Order: sequence, then structure tokens, then C-alpha cells
Amino acid sequence: MNEPQIPSIRAHELRSRVQRGERLILLDVRSPEEYEAIHAIGAILIPLDQFTHETVMNRLTAAGLSPTDTIYVLCHSGRRAMTACERVIHELPNVVHIQGGTLAWAQEGLPVVRGTEPNES
Repeated sequence: MNEPQIPSIRAHELRSRVQRGERLILLDVRSPEEYEAIHAIGAILIPLDQFTHETVMNRLTAAGLSPTDTIYVLCHSGRRAMTACERVIHELPNVVHIQGGTLAWAQEGLPVVRGTEPNES
């Protein structure tokens, strides 16, 4: 049996959707510290170590969002988001990996919230 392909989208493609006023379901799989430093406005934090089908369903339901809508997943630069999508693609075939992650999102001038920078240890 072939593994399903994970669909991907570039941040500049999302930019046009945001500009048209489309509501995006964004899931951020980084650590809470990374999320606090900078995240896409409206992104829901579900750290990768907690990212399961059940957790996604619970968080979307709690936020009043439909899990049947397209779910965009991002991290810092893209690798963890792809891992997250691979975990749930069988139950949630509507997940889409955001290429370049939060870095690309911010570089495209898409709306972000900036907080404190994580401590370098």
C-alpha cells in the first residue's frame, strides 16, 4: 500500500488567501518557548511531542473549528511540521504542510505575534 503524499503549500500562496480574507486553520508544532517568541496570528499551539489525531481533534473542537476544513501545519522551518502531518495523514487527509514554516510566514509579511526570545542555552 502506498503512503499518502503530504500536500505542501508555500507561504506566498497562503499570503494571497489571507489577503482575500480566507480563514485559515493553523497548527504550530514548535515548543511553547518558540511559539511565545513568534507565531502566526491565530495559530494554535500543539507541540510535536503532543501532536496526535486525538489532540488535534480536541483542540479544533474546543476552538470551534471544523476538523474537516483544510488544516495548515507549521513549525520553525518545515521539518517538524512534515513529521506532524505524517503522523495524522491517515485520519486527517486534509492536513497541509507549510513549506518554510514560521520563518517563511514572517518573511512574506504575514501577520505574526512577537513575544520574548527563547533563552539560548
